[in-house]
Amino acid sequence: MKYYIGVDLGDKKNSVCVLDKNGTILIESTFENTPEAFREFLKPYKNSAVAIEASTHSLWINKLLVGLGIKVYIANPRKTALISQNNMKTDKVDARLLARLVRSDPELLYPVTTKDMSTQKDLTLIKSRDSLVKARGDLIRHLRGVIKPFGLRFPDDVTPDNIHEKGKEIFEKENFPAYKVLLDAIKALTSKIKVLDKQVASLINKKYPEAKNLQTINGVGPITSLTFVLLMG
Repeated sequence: MKYYIGVDLGDKKNSVCVLDKNGTILIESTFENTPEAFREFLKPYKNSAVAIEASTHSLWINKLLVGLGIKVYIANPRKTALISQNNMKTDKVDARLLARLVRSDPELLYPVTTKDMSTQKDLTLIKSRDSLVKARGDLIRHLRGVIKPFGLRFPDDVTPDNIHEKGKEIFEKENFPAYKVLLDAIKALTSKIKVLDKQVASLINKKYPEAKNLQTINGVGPITSLTFVLLMG
């Protein structure tokens, strides 16, 4: 390789350090975190190895750089102790260290592989469902909490599916404000979660039969099995 490049990824702007084959710093700079900016910056550095850290942006950046014919190393941020424990940690320093590591020994980056775009998109289904479940759980816990100071509690048989009706009985009787909005929100979230559950089942049937096989194990359902296949497959 003629050039060794470390890029410390930011959400909007990246810090970059370029070394030559002798380890001399040629340039330290910043550029926008966009495909266009990446292409423009890397134009003079075709014969290069680039090190980035695994992040929410590393998937599309890896695809872009590989398409440009550049060797990409995605560093495992949990393993690169040299970077994470650096007392002088700044974006500029991180970029410089990434460049030096990829030049001296790429294995020190503990490089990880990225999942393909299709798998990553399928994972968003699981993550989106998780977000809805968390939001619903937060609302239910809130409702449980607001009635406790009044010596009230939901019946033991309350579930996300029936809390709208059972909760309504309690809140109407005690004339609590805002309860209807919260119960309606829980009901709406439950409905949307069921929509995503159907999409999960459809995805398993169409693309991931191995996830269906995992469901023969006691206690393993569609969500768990698909998550396992997507993360470990």
